[in-house]
Amino acid sequence: MIDITNLLEILQLYNPILVNSSERSQSFCQVKELRGITSLEDHTLYIATVTEAKECTISLNAVPLILIEDIPLHNEDSIGTNNSIILLRKESTVDNILSLCSKIIQQKSIYLNYVDKLMRTFLRGADLKEMTSVSSAILQNPLVILDINFRILAFSSNEMRHDRHWMTFIDKGYCSFEYITELKRIMETADTANPFIARHNTVYSPQECIYYLRIHNIHIGYLVLTETTSSFNKINFKLCRLIGDLIANIVYTENELKKTLTEFSKDHIMLECLTDAFPTRGAYIERIRNTEFQNRSSYQVIIIDTQKYRAFDPRGDVLRNNFAQIFHTAWMLWFQGNVVTIIKTDELHDSASNILRNNISLFDDMSLRFGISDIFEDLYTLPLYHRQSIQALRLAEKLSPNDYLLEYNDYKHYDLLLSNIDKAPFDSFYSNAFTTLLNYDIQNNSSYIETLYQYYTIIKTLQKVHKVYSYIKIQYHTGSIKSEKFLALI
Repeated sequence: MIDITNLLEILQLYNPILVNSSERSQSFCQVKELRGITSLEDHTLYIATVTEAKECTISLNAVPLILIEDIPLHNEDSIGTNNSIILLRKESTVDNILSLCSKIIQQKSIYLNYVDKLMRTFLRGADLKEMTSVSSAILQNPLVILDINFRILAFSSNEMRHDRHWMTFIDKGYCSFEYITELKRIMETADTANPFIARHNTVYSPQECIYYLRIHNIHIGYLVLTETTSSFNKINFKLCRLIGDLIANIVYTENELKKTLTEFSKDHIMLECLTDAFPTRGAYIERIRNTEFQNRSSYQVIIIDTQKYRAFDPRGDVLRNNFAQIFHTAWMLWFQGNVVTIIKTDELHDSASNILRNNISLFDDMSLRFGISDIFEDLYTLPLYHRQSIQALRLAEKLSPNDYLLEYNDYKHYDLLLSNIDKAPFDSFYSNAFTTLLNYDIQNNSSYIETLYQYYTIIKTLQKVHKVYSYIKIQYHTGSIKSEKFLALI
């Protein structure tokens, strides 16, 4: 059924006015010419001139009408009661309007047939792969489903994109960070509540229709429809919305099932850690059982700020490939608008910052900044070290805007002064040198921290050195040894 008020926009060329609207005559499913009829049919839209309607011998009661104004319509009640009437003030013919409305009904019928097919597919329990293929066949264009971090969950095998970069994305199972960065910039000005067009800067790149997948008002992914075989139109967009909402339910359900079966990949475990998804440490330990994360290792978070990323080709995968060259084990995710990299530091021959500095030629002219956290061993505390990398980027933007390698250790005291202390454990603000010395004291039952404290508290000049050693009751020779030792440690 079609509501007569929906025709107002379609008939704009003819200056339409909704003269009267009645619930009893607002819907129709077929259209006919009023002239020459002998009886009225239910749910039928009739088209006539005002003259023909006034001269009609049949009582027009509760009828949807489109009237062409050949003479003034002073009183709609002179035609009948409870009628819904659209008056066209611009000259036209009954045949033209009849043809236009017939096409609208035909399109509506096609749309409803598609909706019926989609709903039947969904209700019989189709999985994500099948739903994507069925949807793509209806839309007659390639369809890809991405999760919130732009990993490919499903793609249409019946309708495929054949541009090389998308074939590479599908083969690898994720989009490049360059593509994500460009798409994010497009999204900044888009109405993400509805399907929207993404036009890329790359020559010969086809248009994409993007729709946010949401469930319970939570954003969980993206639908990407590419214009290749069939041109985009209003039906495409309406179907995109419906398909996106159905697929969002399937993605949500399948992800919940995977959680139950503990079938999460390494990336999923990282994401769950980042989002504090584990209610207890016990739940985390259960999740990492029989994975490589069960073994003790050291990690570090490097966040790549792509806000000013330039001179890139969205069809490439430069960032991921370059990081793979310099870090043997690294997990790279798109999270909260940044590229989050978790590296294993056990295998590194040097510090992460030095490795990046020595290989900075790989990132020339890209305007990238790297926020680097402290080293840690417990992935359960990953959010704390993700925060450190974020804070390094934020503080450096004000304090050292020209630097690109930003170690949180250099900004801890600023963070301590500016942050709510409840956001992080107090010991996370200790400098790395102090932490190293403290751990040595704990493990070796020594007192280098106390020695260091006394050194900084009492000594003012070189002439007072003997007073320092006297105060802490150690000989000069012993003090020298201790000084050398803790200086070596830090």
